[in-house]
Amino acid sequence: MSIRFKVLMSMMAAFLAVTLFLGGFMYKRFDTVLVNQIKSDINGVVSENKHNLDCIAMGIGRSFASVAFNELIIDALMQKQYSQEEKSKNRILVMNEYKDIFELSLGSYVSDYALHFYINKESGLADSFKKTNHNTFNNKEFGMYSTENIQNEEWYRETMKTGAPWYIFRVEENPEYIFFSKAIYVQNIKSGLHDRYLGTGVVGINCKQLIIDMNRSSVTDNTVIAILDNMDTVVSKNSYEISDDFIANTMDENDIGFNMSDQIETDEYIITRARSNAGITFVSFTTKNSIYLQTKGVRTVVIFAIVAALLIAFLLIAILSYYLTNPIKKLSRHMRKMDYNNLSISRVETGTKDEVGELYRAFNIMIGKIEESIRRENEQNEKARKTEIQMLQAQINPHFLYNVLDSISWLAMENGQDGIGEMADLLSQLFSYSIRDGKIMATLLEELESVEKYVALQKNRYANNISLQIDADEDCLEESLPKCILQPLVENSIVHGINDSDKGICIKISAKKREGVIEILSEDNGKGCDLEKLNAILNDTDSKLTKFHLGIRNVAIRLRQLYGSECGLSYMQNDSGGVTAKILLPVNIK
Repeated sequence: MSIRFKVLMSMMAAFLAVTLFLGGFMYKRFDTVLVNQIKSDINGVVSENKHNLDCIAMGIGRSFASVAFNELIIDALMQKQYSQEEKSKNRILVMNEYKDIFELSLGSYVSDYALHFYINKESGLADSFKKTNHNTFNNKEFGMYSTENIQNEEWYRETMKTGAPWYIFRVEENPEYIFFSKAIYVQNIKSGLHDRYLGTGVVGINCKQLIIDMNRSSVTDNTVIAILDNMDTVVSKNSYEISDDFIANTMDENDIGFNMSDQIETDEYIITRARSNAGITFVSFTTKNSIYLQTKGVRTVVIFAIVAALLIAFLLIAILSYYLTNPIKKLSRHMRKMDYNNLSISRVETGTKDEVGELYRAFNIMIGKIEESIRRENEQNEKARKTEIQMLQAQINPHFLYNVLDSISWLAMENGQDGIGEMADLLSQLFSYSIRDGKIMATLLEELESVEKYVALQKNRYANNISLQIDADEDCLEESLPKCILQPLVENSIVHGINDSDKGICIKISAKKREGVIEILSEDNGKGCDLEKLNAILNDTDSKLTKFHLGIRNVAIRLRQLYGSECGLSYMQNDSGGVTAKILLPVNIK
């Protein structure tokens, strides 16, 4: 699998994941906003019609009040006797005045309404109007009648009893109308007839026409709109898809907490309700499916835009990946052509100054270094042929290892392999310390610094699960001791003390002067070991064990040879479950 393919797939996968996440989030968010806007529009239509009905009701109330204050109507109706000519004249005056009052208040809000006025039978004009013994509400034309034969009608009796601004009722002869009635009493004090009964006014509002007006401004085509009277009985609706019983049950089930307006959601419908001040309720039933169909076009456009953006992005990513990886593939081809015997043909030139250009230059430098290394290797081989066979079989020259490690460190860092470079550098410093000046002694400070480098080197292997703490008295730091006696102790703690768990190991090195000796302790919190076996190795009491723990055995032997049996190395168990290595050294030994 080529690097170009990997880069292309990685960039596409990353962009696809981000686009799908953001696109899905924006799609869902946009869909929610759009649906909420439709709900808000539906609520606005219902509220607007509720407001119009409130205005109609206020107009009716103002008209009834205007009649009660109108001097012409009061004068015409309160006289007991008229001549025939005066009756005819006053009859026309009252009719025109009454009709004008209501047309002025209602004309701008409703186009279809029925207007009736029942004059007090005691009025001198009463006998000039029709006397009726039945309801006349099926007549949509303006009519004026006497109250003589309607006093036993239920609506009339309820109207005379009510203290509300009006009484609302419906009649079988005209079921799609809602009627507002009010007993009108003289309110003009100047007339001297204050609180005298003039008659009863009745105004009928055509709810079917209100439904038609409301349906024109409906947000969706499949919205069912209904008008309910003050008893929550359906007066009129624009569709028979929903039954009156269903509407009534919906109102009953969701009546708790309903005051003036709300919007509720069922499994199938979004129901919007608004109740006017007159007690008339507007209800709309909008199916969720109709809202989905209304937003389907917008959803399609959004999905198409996301897909188009993905296609364009994939094309741009393909072009970009080619531009980025082509120089690397070129370098790869040159590396495959590299010949050990003729490295010059593998050199590659580039005019760029970016990271890829640095990689090219580093590759050319590496080729040069390899050539130099080959040359030096050939020289070393030539010299090696001149040495004795025993020298060829001896241990590796530490000086040569130090130089090679230094070269590896430099070469690794040049090629961006900082981790390898740092490890090689630490190892080279450890070798440098061991061979420096040809001396076998060092100060405690130098030995501790060497241990710190060794622990730093081991941390790369054990994923930083090693911690080192040093607590050495100042007066001990310049004391002399043999080189490389602490590193084997630390190595033994790391190799044999680390558990399989993730807690790692903590090593603490302390140094203090006690009664003419320097006491150096190396403590760990590892899993412990067989102390009897370990001390047997240090004291050479068991020849079968001498091949184990060569490092600490070497330390013990050197200390005994230098300082005698009074000083040396020993191990003991500590409170944390690990082991403590103790070294005793004489003070001021140079």
